[in-house]
Amino acid sequence: MKLLKPWVRAHHIRKTIQATRRAAAANQRRILLSISEGMKKDPQHGTVETLGPEGFATRRQVGRISQVPSVLSFRSNYEVTAKFVNELANGINRSLDRPAPNPNRHQRRAQLRNPSPMGSYWDFSTVNEISILPALMIAAQYDRARILRPTWRPKAINVHRWEPQVRRFLEEVGFLELCGVRDKTEEMLHYSDVSLLRFRRGETVDGQAVGEYFAQLGIDLGTENPMLYDAITEAITNVINHAYGKEELNPAQTVKAWWLCAMLKTGQAHKELSIVVYDQGASIPRTLPYSTKYESIKKSLLDLFGIDFDSDDPTNDAKAISCAMRPGASATGESHRGRGLAQIVEVLDLSLGGHLSIYSRQGSVEATKSPGGSVEISPVNRAMAIIGTAIVWHLVL
Repeated sequence: MKLLKPWVRAHHIRKTIQATRRAAAANQRRILLSISEGMKKDPQHGTVETLGPEGFATRRQVGRISQVPSVLSFRSNYEVTAKFVNELANGINRSLDRPAPNPNRHQRRAQLRNPSPMGSYWDFSTVNEISILPALMIAAQYDRARILRPTWRPKAINVHRWEPQVRRFLEEVGFLELCGVRDKTEEMLHYSDVSLLRFRRGETVDGQAVGEYFAQLGIDLGTENPMLYDAITEAITNVINHAYGKEELNPAQTVKAWWLCAMLKTGQAHKELSIVVYDQGASIPRTLPYSTKYESIKKSLLDLFGIDFDSDDPTNDAKAISCAMRPGASATGESHRGRGLAQIVEVLDLSLGGHLSIYSRQGSVEATKSPGGSVEISPVNRAMAIIGTAIVWHLVL
């Protein structure tokens, strides 16, 4: 038998190894393709299906499944809604405290062949009703987590089982986009007689951006509604100047930002405009001692309610907020400002009716415009505190 020259033999060996590797890679691709086809995932990316008779991906449940309250509304179901949002935030904080996973390509392939066990998650299929404020607060918590850890990718579990109206609302406010279920679509979405703007986040006061945001609803804040424009920018300014002003007062893993959302309802005799400004910083009662209005607020509390206010004691939060809504000097010392929360209440004078709600720590204050035109302010202290401060206008125009 003729012996091959060394260089020829090496060439054949190299070719054989390359062919073997190509065949193995092709076989691996066929296996992964068959696995992915067999998983039958929801057509929307970013969703996860649990094990079921329909043949969805096999995923062993190792964590706790918590049901979201059926009604998420601070007006009609405050304590339950506040508790859920707080537990959601605490769960996100625990996730952020854990080291970020960084699997290599071999581990990623193994995860595709054998889906990882399902950890704890919230089941949104139990929600029957949700309002704009808790929807924004939920989205803001997920948005905060994405800012603090860009690689964090939450999943929406069993989206196909959610109540259609709830799913649509959370999708339009921007929550499902954060979960990767939907790519970013239009800034404003319409359904029925409602137009809802996707939430906007900011770190500074940008009056032009606020004006452009509401222009999408056909509302000209600059010329037609200057008082509403001033009230919204005043609310945002309060966030910038006070909510995050003291580092030692801020909650853990804080993002120094504000979140804004708006919804317009038509189709009736009058339009109904809902606006929410939310922050996750120190609350209004907690920051009052750092305000130049503090002494006058303390005096009002003593004169009206016989209370010697203590910012560390949340039992009088609602009354403290109601006194802060009275006109007075600006905490910033700027001559062109000064009305603070009082300016936010004055927006009700523009409307035919409606109400303003302020939630901060354990205090909630509602200012309602009566049919006669007067504004009645009702402070209510709650058993459950919220994270940060939320200001909600509901105006009949």
